Amino acid sequence: MAAFDPVSGRARVCELTDGDELRAARCALGCMGVVLSVRLRCRREFWVRERLSHEASLEAVLARRAEYPLQQFMLIPYAWQFVAFNRREMDAPPGSFARIASRVYRRIDTLTLEMLPHQLLSKLLLRLTPFGRPSSLLRRFLQHVLPRSFRAPPTALPSIAALTLHTRHHAAVRHVEMEVFVPERHLDSAVRLLRAVIAWSAGTALELPAAIRSDFERAGLAAELEAVRGCYMQHDPLFFRRVRADDTLISMTSDGIDRYSISLFIYLPEAQRGGYYALCALVARVLCRVYEARLHWGKYCPLALEDIDNAYPNLAAFRRHCVAVDARGAFVNDYAERVLGLSHAADGTPAAG
Repeated sequence: MAAFDPVSGRARVCELTDGDELRAARCALGCMGVVLSVRLRCRREFWVRERLSHEASLEAVLARRAEYPLQQFMLIPYAWQFVAFNRREMDAPPGSFARIASRVYRRIDTLTLEMLPHQLLSKLLLRLTPFGRPSSLLRRFLQHVLPRSFRAPPTALPSIAALTLHTRHHAAVRHVEMEVFVPERHLDSAVRLLRAVIAWSAGTALELPAAIRSDFERAGLAAELEAVRGCYMQHDPLFFRRVRADDTLISMTSDGIDRYSISLFIYLPEAQRGGYYALCALVARVLCRVYEARLHWGKYCPLALEDIDNAYPNLAAFRRHCVAVDARGAFVNDYAERVLGLSHAADGTPAAG
């Protein structure tokens, strides 16, 4: 990594191979200098079997995980139906016919499961839901049309395609995403809360269940619920993926706990995202305070240091490493100050927040 020498102020390059410095650098958010090179452990491409299924409950989705350990899934709002992309590694590569079928399927998938539904949805949004406000027509589209678009036969795919399948439209449709990482033991409760609050913000629920109100009371946020009532309609499915624990200081799974990430997307222009931002800010805080959630650092993150400090036991150590390699604060920006607590003293000397 390239940074500045704390004594001379000149640029220098250092190599990190072990210890807490390396653990900090693995998820440094640009605060430890410029990454010049990285050594990665890779494996050869493999083949994946994918089978789509529609499920009525989270329990039914997770019941398939033992057979399909590479599973991802989504929840379609207002239909409240799960679509699972059940995936597992194949014991051996498929034959020639399956390889040809795989190429054909990927092209069909790009059109029917990727571009067409999301392009149609983005066009409907601009016409039906200015500023994301609730629309009965959009709700019916999500309830009855969108679930039917996710139909496909079982297929074999190379890993590089299978593990990014059904997400390629993200590059074609401008969007913002908030991704929340919840410990597996809290996943069911987090899904119940999101369902209730999304329905509440769309005005389709006249009252919140007592258990959900209790969660907001525990988080000290009950008074803020009225502000999001009827203000925004979530128009894209919630996406879920399992993330294994890793060895860093401040990543989403740095505490050694497997988590499920939950992504909330918006396709509206920036000027029309007020309701989405309000909903995300409220959901993020209650999930963090009640269900030990963590947010993706590189996506929409409405939290500040006071919201997340207790969730990352190694955050203070991370700040010390940042200051050690960047004593003049060349790599500190507004985000790093607000969320990570990195700051500068009046004389320009950086100080951990």
